[in-house]
Amino acid sequence: MGKLPLLEKNAFLKIWFGYEGVRVNLAYSNYSNDQSYIVSDFHEYPKDVLHFTDDEVQIWIAELFIGIEEKFNWQIFRKDSKSKKNLPEMPFITENFRDEGEGVTAVSYTHLTLPTKRIV
Repeated sequence: MGKLPLLEKNAFLKIWFGYEGVRVNLAYSNYSNDQSYIVSDFHEYPKDVLHFTDDEVQIWIAELFIGIEEKFNWQIFRKDSKSKKNLPEMPFITENFRDEGEGVTAVSYTHLTLPTKRIV
């Protein structure tokens, strides 16, 4: 009986929106040849991010994700065929995992919720 595909190869993406910026980790495992690694990247928020419109935030996140794909050399997000900049589709849809460098098995997003009033 063969192994389940998930137990042979997989890739997981973790995106954490923190107070200072965005941390992204990509973990890849190939159990058939005992290969595994984690790549990580951090991006600070732009200084004027609090003044961004909703559209500007979506464009900034899309460009962030494109930069992450280039740095990791990994195709993660499905591209919008109508986009002149080859940006990810909105909402962000990941490619299904196929092999190393192509798609992810699962994505986890974490973001901080700031308090609405000051706690003394």
